[in-house]
Amino acid sequence: MPTPLHSADATSVPSIAAPGCAPLSTPLLETAGGSTPPHPWAAAEFGLASTAAAASATPEPQLAGVGALLWQGCRAAALRSVPPEALRARASAPVWIALLSITTVAAIDWATVGAYARISVWGLTATVAAEAMLAAAVLVGRRRTMIANDAGVIGALFAMNLPLQIAVLITSRLTGADRLTIDPGTASLGLQLIVMLAMLIWWTVATMKLGAGLVTERKGRHGLRLVVICLLASMLLPQRPIVDGEHVAEDSEGLLHYATDLMRRGKRTRRTPDEPPIDVEATYARQPRLVAQALARLEKSRPGRPEVYFVAAGSYAGQEVFRREASSARRIVDERLQTSGRSILLLNNRRTLEDLPLASTTNLDAVMDGLAGIMDADKDVLVLFVTSHGSEGLISISFPEFSLNDLTPARLSQALARSRVKNRVVILSACHSGSFMRALEDSHTLVLTAARADRTSFGCADENEWTYFGDALFNHGLRETTSFVAAFDIAKARIAAWEARDGITASEPQIALGDGIRAKLAEVETALRQADRAAPGRDSTAHTDAP
Repeated sequence: MPTPLHSADATSVPSIAAPGCAPLSTPLLETAGGSTPPHPWAAAEFGLASTAAAASATPEPQLAGVGALLWQGCRAAALRSVPPEALRARASAPVWIALLSITTVAAIDWATVGAYARISVWGLTATVAAEAMLAAAVLVGRRRTMIANDAGVIGALFAMNLPLQIAVLITSRLTGADRLTIDPGTASLGLQLIVMLAMLIWWTVATMKLGAGLVTERKGRHGLRLVVICLLASMLLPQRPIVDGEHVAEDSEGLLHYATDLMRRGKRTRRTPDEPPIDVEATYARQPRLVAQALARLEKSRPGRPEVYFVAAGSYAGQEVFRREASSARRIVDERLQTSGRSILLLNNRRTLEDLPLASTTNLDAVMDGLAGIMDADKDVLVLFVTSHGSEGLISISFPEFSLNDLTPARLSQALARSRVKNRVVILSACHSGSFMRALEDSHTLVLTAARADRTSFGCADENEWTYFGDALFNHGLRETTSFVAAFDIAKARIAAWEARDGITASEPQIALGDGIRAKLAEVETALRQADRAAPGRDSTAHTDAP
């Protein structure tokens, strides 16, 4: 693209400006006839070319200037000065750079997220909105004294963000932070804060240098103005990966929400002065014994009627609601489905470290192995309940003091296979838990999830006794019926009413029911009714009316 030539006395030449655009100082390019034709760039931008110039001008290709802007953006990202006269481009240049940025980040995402990779419409929309917001920030923060034109500045800002995005994405994958997840179980809080602060400082310095170079006066103020406006835009915008998959962590609601939630969770999970430090090695060493003791307390399957075995796991240590929900669900199932003596509780919680196994994938495998020798694989029914935070293709297994692997659809399917039990009910209370459906559903499995694959579930505030799904399914549904399918229908209606009351997006709990498990559960319900008639007076109807 042609670049304006600046002579020593260019400041004496009147500025050329169009409405809403920064004035441009044009050079003195005298023709033989003494006239001063507009520079070709000004002609292309403002339509000021003379008839002769217009006749001789050659239309520039649509991609003109894109390569130059990419190079200048990389210079800015490397904290190098960018000459403002290089930031002049056609209006289409930022669009092409934004498309390149989105495509590049999506390609890296796709290559690294693992199984179940797919384009997230919400993530793509949020990314496009972020680019549009940055463009708007430039227009809002522009100054009449800017040397470069708006398209050039916007294109350079997009180009500068591209290497920063790639660096953050690769760093987060390598460190396990997964794009700055707010889950302390995926990466330590300290590591996440370091990555976030390093990114923020790098971006702030690069943006300030870029903004300061665009004006001839008050450079520092203009650079800081551009930083503040862009930063405010980032705080307000939701952030979500373009590609979802097995290893994508929870989405956040924007930088401001992320920072405050990170500090809030860090404060909540931090040890109080009167709490002794956890002996991590002793806790790990204690796990085989705790699992063996839990299995030893289980009653062996008896011939005759089908029996239910229940395993509950509260796998997120950062909030008490998951401990309460797993414990209360076990108590209700023991009472309603007569699993007392045939239920196991796995918890990630400081107060249960001495008595209960951790809710880890290793312990889940060990429990499933043990159940293979206790249950009748063809006659009995295994019910597994997991409650935690989640994202698409992932349920969080988190305990800040321990390094624990998260639960993925493939990992859960493998664990269930270890039990060799044919008839299974899997209940998952977590955001995006519907993404586990495809890996788990078969003829002999009932899968119940708190939300659709692309939806969040609700009610996981630390002070709550239940999440919405746990409350509706166990505390309401199973108190009214011993049928999991009927209990799910009750729960789904209640959750829809609660979400409508709160004005939040419907989570849409999911169900997958195989024909084989349908018949087996009918046998279980018949056996339970017969047992109830033999032992009248059972009262399990008391429950609260709302979460």
